[in-house]
Amino acid sequence: MMPNPRVISSLLKRIKAHPNNAELFQRLGNLYFKKGCVRKAKTAYDRSLDLNPADPWTHLFVGNWHYAAGEYREALEHFRYAAQYVPQIPAQFWALGDAYAALGIDGLATESYQHALELDPDDKMAKKKWRKWVESCEVEG
Repeated sequence: MMPNPRVISSLLKRIKAHPNNAELFQRLGNLYFKKGCVRKAKTAYDRSLDLNPADPWTHLFVGNWHYAAGEYREALEHFRYAAQYVPQIPAQFWALGDAYAALGIDGLATESYQHALELDPDDKMAKKKWRKWVESCEVEG
């Protein structure tokens, strides 16, 4: 679902009032990313990281941005950071699996997908990613 332009406008007003709020820039980046405005998304994410370089969620979102851009090594760095600082959430680990898979590092891809499932066996995306990974391994032989 595309974000409503009024939502972005409202968020920009909040940012103007609170220009040092990293979370607001993170949200703006997410809205722009969903809208397909990738340059604006990256600018917002970068500002969020400038304001709070330790935020693991922004690292996850920046990793998603790099992954979508085909920049898998850069994505991997951000996913690793997110996984290190929020190790109880499966999203970071299936994202790591995707990056490792894209780089052809199959053993670490498998470990990452499996770990995501261990963290939450009911996580729909973790199950979907694992099934797709297993199927791709069976096809490749």
